[in-house]
Amino acid sequence: MTIARSDRISTDPAEILAYMEQQADLFDRAKPQIVEAYLNQYVWFENGQVLDSDPSHEDLVLRIYGAGEPRPLFVRKVRAVERYLSKC
Repeated sequence: MTIARSDRISTDPAEILAYMEQQADLFDRAKPQIVEAYLNQYVWFENGQVLDSDPSHEDLVLRIYGAGEPRPLFVRKVRAVERYLSKC
């Protein structure tokens, strides 16, 4: 799979948070299609697309950063049902 590159690297916490929230929203919308193809794998997801995937979180992140992508990434494990922490 081709790894896309970004020209802009932000270190502003507010921009990083906004980016992560936007990617999480897009991921949730695309999840039905993503689950079919990537169940139980970690995916690098950006702007509505899976850019790379791997069963190993560590291998995926090392491959992305090794390809020269030194910026915040939205990486998530694809599950059929999300696990949430309760406030009990």
